[in-house]
Amino acid sequence: MQQLIELTQAIIKEHYILLEFNREFEQEDAHLIKTTLLNDLPDSQSIEDYEGADRASFRIKVNHFYCVLHFEVYSQSCWIEAEAESEISQLHAVHQILVRNLN
Repeated sequence: MQQLIELTQAIIKEHYILLEFNREFEQEDAHLIKTTLLNDLPDSQSIEDYEGADRASFRIKVNHFYCVLHFEVYSQSCWIEAEAESEISQLHAVHQILVRNLN
């Protein structure tokens, strides 16, 4: 049985938040991770899902801020980026919530 996947780190970068997990994720984990993150972020909802062979992207809304949660299975990359350049400052609030929930 595979270990549950958990967020272990949320690292703020200039234009995105890099997410790290306790194990490698599979394509099937993307929806579970999205749901877990939405549960951790107050007043958030999933707007649209885009899925490919090795990549998934989820457009989400947190308060009045739109962002995109990306997964790339082959590179084991997962990040959240602002949908618009004007909303980059809102990433810091999302980052603070995610970090607070890690502790």
